[in-house]
Amino acid sequence: MDKIIQNRDSLIITLKNKENVVLISVNEYNSLIGTGYLLSGEANAEHLRKSIT
Repeated sequence: MDKIIQNRDSLIITLKNKENVVLISVNEYNSLIGTGYLLSGEANAEHLRKSIT
């Protein structure tokens, strides 16, 4: 688990006869949730796209 945190990596956990799960650090999770929130509004998403190009 330390490598997942240090490398900002993920680990796919395959469960038999169930949906698989992904293990990521809480910081990576928070980053993904924050990015999703920022991109969820059309105007904000367009502003962000323009700022990185």
